[in-house]
Amino acid sequence: MPKHSHKDFSSILNMLDSIKKIQDYSAKFNNADDFYYDSISFDATMMNFIVIG
Repeated sequence: MPKHSHKDFSSILNMLDSIKKIQDYSAKFNNADDFYYDSISFDATMMNFIVIG
């Protein structure tokens, strides 16, 4: 069985943190258009997708 490094664990924690942020940033919107036109929330969300990717 392969050993998982501290770096792998840290990466997973960063991904989980980004998922939580995405949920928080997008929760207040009722539709995609409102979300898109709130540039701060939209941009923050997209940046967290970059972190995950």
